[in-house]
Amino acid sequence: MASNDVLLNCNKSLSYICACIYVSNMNNDAEKRDFFAKYLLDNNIDKNQIKNGISQVDKKNLPNRSEIADLYSRLRNATTEKIEAVEQFINYNECPVLCTLTKKKEPLISEVPLDEFTNEAQLNFDYEFDGKSRYYPYELPKELLDIDFDIMVICGRSGSGKSTLLKEFSEYRLMSNSYNNSKAIISNFDNTYEATHKLSAVGLNSIPVWCRPRNVLSIGEGFRADVALNLNSYTIFDEFTSTIDRNVAKSTCNGIQKYIRKNGLHNIIFCSCHKDYIPFVKPDIVVDLDEEKVFDCRGKSLGESLASQFTNMKVIQMNCGASLGSFTI
Repeated sequence: MASNDVLLNCNKSLSYICACIYVSNMNNDAEKRDFFAKYLLDNNIDKNQIKNGISQVDKKNLPNRSEIADLYSRLRNATTEKIEAVEQFINYNECPVLCTLTKKKEPLISEVPLDEFTNEAQLNFDYEFDGKSRYYPYELPKELLDIDFDIMVICGRSGSGKSTLLKEFSEYRLMSNSYNNSKAIISNFDNTYEATHKLSAVGLNSIPVWCRPRNVLSIGEGFRADVALNLNSYTIFDEFTSTIDRNVAKSTCNGIQKYIRKNGLHNIIFCSCHKDYIPFVKPDIVVDLDEEKVFDCRGKSLGESLASQFTNMKVIQMNCGASLGSFTI
């Protein structure tokens, strides 16, 4: 598997570390076996690559126990240094407060006719209702009008007023899923360079998926395709990451923020009730409606934890001649 070797931070190839996993398993050394596998996962080697690497181990040229112990020791020390470095990161709400949020004095009013249903609700739940609902939305802080930013996040629980606040950004356009379903999704972009780079940035790396129309994609694939097509300056992404797995959301955000900054995009707003993706999208500004504060995160290192802390107990099945069995990372 020499052609597939990946040079990692430890200056060892993927095939060498897979051989260490193989030998550790044969020696019933589960601690080293699991540690090496976890190291590969943390370096963006997926479980299928690990499986293939183990199946192709050269049984005539295996590392000995002392070599494995030396690599194990070096990687453990490197991992400890990474963990210590992570502890220096901060949460977005530890950043300086740019301003606080206040609500408008004039409410938004919606009105419905009173009928037997609304009357029944009043009687059964002791709720006085005159047909009018009043909601006091947040004002858009003046401090946000003159600020330069690449990425802004607006977050808060459902019903907190996020979508209403977004209407204040009148110069922005909302993300749409206006694909031409008579074409492949890749054919909906202005040029192939833009298409391949944007689709890759959002983690949609499957060429067969690129060649399908938007209306046959899964919910998760469709979300990422929509983000890719709309990845431009002065764009609002509402309900961002709400339809995808949380681990996928985090990895997707990391690729998106890199694309935005590499290509000089600016004034992009991500809005969601979720907050777990915020360290990965690395915003300049965070508007938190729950805390009613605007945080200035420019120049700050937000709390991005090690990849292994988000693997959520990965269970991997591997085969290398004899079964390696199931082990927990």
